[in-house]
Formats: sequence, C-alpha cells, structure tokens
Amino acid sequence: MPRPDIPRLLRRRGAIPLACALCAALLLAGCEVLPTTSAPRTLTFSVPKVLFGSPTATNPADQGPGIDTVSVTINLAGGSAPTATASKAAFSNVDYGSFTVTVDGQLTGITASGTSGGKEVVSASVTDYTKDEMARYSTAARFGDLTYFKLDWSGGDSTTGTLRILPCPRSSADVLADAGAQTGTPVDGVNTDRFSSLQTLQVAVQPVPAEDISDGSLTSQVYYAVSAIDPSVAFSPATLNGTYLAFPWTAQWTWAEVTSTGKRIGDRTFTMTAVPGDAATVGVPDSSGKLSTLIDLSTSATAGQYLLYAVVLTRGGLSVPTDVRVLQIR
Repeated sequence: MPRPDIPRLLRRRGAIPLACALCAALLLAGCEVLPTTSAPRTLTFSVPKVLFGSPTATNPADQGPGIDTVSVTINLAGGSAPTATASKAAFSNVDYGSFTVTVDGQLTGITASGTSGGKEVVSASVTDYTKDEMARYSTAARFGDLTYFKLDWSGGDSTTGTLRILPCPRSSADVLADAGAQTGTPVDGVNTDRFSSLQTLQVAVQPVPAEDISDGSLTSQVYYAVSAIDPSVAFSPATLNGTYLAFPWTAQWTWAEVTSTGKRIGDRTFTMTAVPGDAATVGVPDSSGKLSTLIDLSTSATAGQYLLYAVVLTRGGLSVPTDVRVLQIR
C-alpha cells in the first residue's frame, strides 16, 4: 500500500501556515517573553541598619560587617553606569533606610560595595533572578523591569556574613498576630496594637516589613481561611511519611495560591479570603489609629478552630505573600 503524501495533503488543506502559527504561539508562551523597559525611572534600594553594625556588637542580631559607606553601581545596556552612595550616619536612628538612583536605559546588572575607611569590606552583584527566587511573586517580571531592591545582610561579621541584592517587596517580612481571649505572651513574643481590646473570636494581624517603608509605596492585604484542624500538624512531612497522602504542609505559598487558587495540603485544598476593605499602606494607621488588621470571626468560626493567615505585600508592580501561619481561634 503506497504511503500518503503528507506534505501534499497539508498544502491542500492550508494546514502548514496554521501549524507554523501554532508552533510560534506555543514557543512564545513557553518562553514567557516580557518587555524589558529602558524608560527613565528611579531605582530604590532599601538598606538595613545592621549592614553598618559592628562585628563585635553584644546582640548577635546587631552584628554586621562594620562598614561606614555602601554604594551601588547600575549597569545599563549600551549606556552609562550611574552610582549612588549612603553613609552610616544616615541610618543611625532607623532600622531601615533607603536611597535612590535615577536611570535611563535597560538594566543589565547591579553591583553593591561596602567600605570601611575607604577599603572594600563586602560586595555583591546580580544580573538576574532565578525562576525559583521569583516563584512566589505575582508575575514573571524580568530583572530589567524591577524598581525596588534590598541590600540584605545575614550571618554576622564580614568573614561569616553575606551581602545580597534582593527584589522587593520581601516575602520574608514578619507577621504579628493575637487571638481574642489570649492569655500570656504570644508565640512571637510581641503583641499587635489591638491586643488589649480583642474580644472572643477576634484576631489581629500586623505585618512587620523587612524593608524601608518611609516612602509610603508598600501596601498590604490580609488573607485568611478557617479550618477545623491545624494542617501544619495534621499534614506535616513527618505525619505523612509512610502514608498514601502527598502534599505535606508548607508555609511557602505562592501569590496565586494565597489570593485565588488555594493550595492542596494533604487530602484537601485550603482557599483563603481577603479581609474586606483591608488594603492599606504599611506603616500608616487606619481610621481607628491602628496598624493591625482586625479579623472578626464571630459569625464564621468557633473557638478551638484554626486560622490560616498571610499578608500579601505589594510594591513597584509586584506582589508577594508572607509565609502562611496557623493560629488557634479563641
């Protein structure tokens, strides 16, 4: 039996142009082709006070590389390399400060340098972020489109610590929470500003950002879900080990999982809801003078159930959730 003339059949049906168009569309979708801006704009760098901390500070949390000046150099495609510098004196009375650099061109890299007495002590550079580093954010924005960054320091003095240039907002922001009728000191050791006024079946959630908020550009939205069980215990990796169940508990949810799709944990899917009317500027009190968000569960939960909650932080067109935490409702 003769073999069919496939190319001839495709030509007769006009399928070759269609096939080519489909292939092109699939390739573009797979590559997540996004524009990279070269328009004039301002890059903001958040700087933690600890970056200027003494290596011999009594409190380990205050130990830093001991620099007196930090600077950044911006690399642009086919353009100049503008720089900006900040000194220790500007950050002596704040936990976080920031400085800006105006650029006009396609961003290709950033280099940061910390000096003491004119001698470089620490440095870092970045030309892109990996897919894993951006996985929890709201969009697959390219490095060249980002406008907010953080000079992050971790690990102690200049010989043991690490300087990194990270995108903002930061998913590592802390969150305080209090439950109504709570007694004693909360797990995190610090109370929200609604602690003394909370009633039964009320919870207060307050973000503690890990970056500078003085320019008022960081906003927040609290999301929550009520559960009859504590999924961080019932579906912990140790609990699921040796069972047929997959999807163990993790606190690292993506933006989509927190805001819309929900997340499969164990044998069920947990879906969060935004607190109505909660979108706020971080660090700016609401109409009642409070920085925390009140979640009133009096009509939707009972004491003894569990609250899953997270705060979505938004800045410079990017959103990212904090870790999801679990609190018993009282």
